[in-house]
Amino acid sequence: WCNDRSIDRGPLKSKDEDASITTNKNETYYTFFGADGRNVRTYNPSIECINEGDRFTVSAENGNGMLTYPVALLTADELTLAGHGWDGYSSGSYLNTGKYNWALSPRYFSNSNAFGFYLGLNGDLESPVIFYSYGVRPAVSLAPGTIIKSGDGTMTDPYVVDMSENES
Repeated sequence: WCNDRSIDRGPLKSKDEDASITTNKNETYYTFFGADGRNVRTYNPSIECINEGDRFTVSAENGNGMLTYPVALLTADELTLAGHGWDGYSSGSYLNTGKYNWALSPRYFSNSNAFGFYLGLNGDLESPVIFYSYGVRPAVSLAPGTIIKSGDGTMTDPYVVDMSENES
């Protein structure tokens, strides 16, 4: 899972750099993160995770090894690639539940307010202040070759997977 903290534009630096802000305290400033640049400004989503420290994985082999379980939220890029773009979207996508669901990606920071991405009621990608109580829809990462034995993924009929072919 990529929790991309790259900066697209603005004065705030990432937590791995000098975090000083070079602006007057009375001045409003905006710091836009990478997901905004790719999904709003240029409409060029990507699933590449450029910063190694932002790669949240169970194993340290391909990322930071910080997760206990391979579960997280989808990123704004993944939602855009599934048809839920900022400018043009599909209300008929399988991810559209008609409910608000947060995405993993930050969008921008403005003085003391942080903004994230969420999947809106109509299936569009939107960006509210993060203090709103919207839902989450976790996604899991399965090994290649994992087979769905039964279920439709709902609460009453969850997926049952067979990983026996993945075991060695």
